[in-house]
Amino acid sequence: MSRWQKVKIGDLLTRYKEPVEVRDNLLYKRVTIRTKHKGVEIRDEEIGKKIGTKKQWLVKEGQFILSRIDARFGAMGMIPKEVDGAIVTNDFLAFDVNKNTIEQYLFYQLLKSPIFLEACKKASRGVTQRKRINEDFFLGYELTIPRRDAQKELCAKIELAEKGQETLKNQIENQKTYIRNLRKQILQDAIEGKLTKEWREQNLNIEPASELLKKITKEKEKLIAEKKIKREKSSPLIAKNQIPFEVPGDWVWVGISEIGLCFTGDSINESVKNLKYKVSKNGLNYIGTKDVGFECSGVNYNTGVVIPFDEAGTEFKIAKKGSIFICIEGGSSGKKIALLEQDVCFGNKLLATQVFKPVSYEYVYFVYQTFLFENEFKNKSKGLRGGVSVNIFKTIKIPLPPLQEQQAIVSKLQTLMQKLDEAEKQIEKSFETSKLLTKAILAEAFKGEVAEFS
Repeated sequence: MSRWQKVKIGDLLTRYKEPVEVRDNLLYKRVTIRTKHKGVEIRDEEIGKKIGTKKQWLVKEGQFILSRIDARFGAMGMIPKEVDGAIVTNDFLAFDVNKNTIEQYLFYQLLKSPIFLEACKKASRGVTQRKRINEDFFLGYELTIPRRDAQKELCAKIELAEKGQETLKNQIENQKTYIRNLRKQILQDAIEGKLTKEWREQNLNIEPASELLKKITKEKEKLIAEKKIKREKSSPLIAKNQIPFEVPGDWVWVGISEIGLCFTGDSINESVKNLKYKVSKNGLNYIGTKDVGFECSGVNYNTGVVIPFDEAGTEFKIAKKGSIFICIEGGSSGKKIALLEQDVCFGNKLLATQVFKPVSYEYVYFVYQTFLFENEFKNKSKGLRGGVSVNIFKTIKIPLPPLQEQQAIVSKLQTLMQKLDEAEKQIEKSFETSKLLTKAILAEAFKGEVAEFS
């Protein structure tokens, strides 16, 4: 006897319809179903008198529910415990799973598969924007699944694979955490001079950082004379008891404003942005906080918002290529850092550090990723969500090596960071391999159809 059987979706499900007459004085939980198989959740809790549709339907834990309108986009799922007893409008269909026909766990896997999504797409009828599930067509749609006596064995295989995948996922997260901490420690060692100790022993006659500061002062005076920057108040000397740790003798401690120009960008009203700056073609890309990735993962330059060249530099400040971005306000404060690869205009929650010549901007970018900088930033943050003003940011202390040693540090760090990046990719690859194994087992469950996990 074949281990496979043809069934209709209606053989697997029984429509559940328990009407609820919404009363003004009672509180009701309402449901939302996220697309792409992201699950069923409580949307809100509302008093009955504020609910317009008075006839609704009860749903219970363990039932299957889908959106009539968005099921074709994966808006479906099993009702979790916290959603038990919620109400839904007629735009949702709720079903009990027929456990005599299919194991509930296997049905849960089935509903995430391409064949089930295809059934929802084919059962959706109507005009493009307002297609709705035709219930009769949906319940009459035929699928091939294992026979009931073979399902438990298959479920055990799937559960074993998923447990293995979950174990591997936890191991991978631990490995990623280790690599993140190792990355931070290497960066910290670099700015304490430990990474270039041998290099210094082989390069004794180099110009000290104190001489570099003099060159920076000349560069600043030149820019002031050319009216490219304004003269700022001199930074106070850093006292010995303010120094976080000792550095090599030819290094110096500086406030950030001594080695770079620090400034925030300009905000744009959302309606003005849509009307004016999302239609511009020629100009500089405008970057907001959302366009800067966490963990120095880069910048999305193709934001669709463009500042025309005649406004860039006049109405909107420009951060030049090689500038370092950091978010200084809100929930991402201190957590989003990026090195710019092109000139841009930018938002007011981002701060740009434009490093004065001849300081290495790559070196400063690496400093911003260290334990030292993270602690300095946190210590100067204010408010519940954190945040640092521009003037306070300028006073953050960092160690400055001689220029040649900065370049040596950058070279060593680039090599080491590349190796850590490759290690992270290998870790991700091992997780993808485990997912393929789970998919192969699911293919067995659904007659060669591979379940796609979101």
